[in-house]
Amino acid sequence: MILALLLAAAPVPSAAAPLTADTAEAQAAAQKSRILWGIGGNLRLKAGDAATAAKDFDQGLAIPGGTALERGELLLDRARAAQSSGDLATADARSAEAARLVPGDPFLWYFRATLAVAASDVPRAKIAIARALALAPGDPTILFESGHVASIAGEDAAARTAWQKALAADPNGPTGRRAREALGLADVPLTVK
Repeated sequence: MILALLLAAAPVPSAAAPLTADTAEAQAAAQKSRILWGIGGNLRLKAGDAATAAKDFDQGLAIPGGTALERGELLLDRARAAQSSGDLATADARSAEAARLVPGDPFLWYFRATLAVAASDVPRAKIAIARALALAPGDPTILFESGHVASIAGEDAAARTAWQKALAADPNGPTGRRAREALGLADVPLTVK
């Protein structure tokens, strides 16, 4: 409620308005509004309210302007909300839009890989996870997912190698534990303790 009141009070600039001190101020207010909608949406998503989170992200996206990074991250957040609601088609569409705006975000490609896995689209999953790995080769979460993608592709040796790297990158963390479990299920002797 407080978030909605704050956002309602923020002026939204016209796309056709000439750049003046007033429009610069309005653009700054619009940016703050987008940020607030994004924060609100992420808080709601974390609380398990994906439907309201999606509405918050849509409100932020409806505000004109913004940098490619701002809009791309909001689109990715909107995709996450859709995935949490089980709307994989919207998740895929919004993350594809985000990919055009923030192609250097490794989490975006990780997310696209998980969507492709959910759709049983192994070729697309392999392309997406390869892009994520190219951008963040040591990230344990991405390494773990690359093992998952390799596993569903029937590439058992590559899956084991990826899970061993994920375990080495996060030996005592949650991703390391998941990698240890995956390796245990694959009957692989652990190389990292």
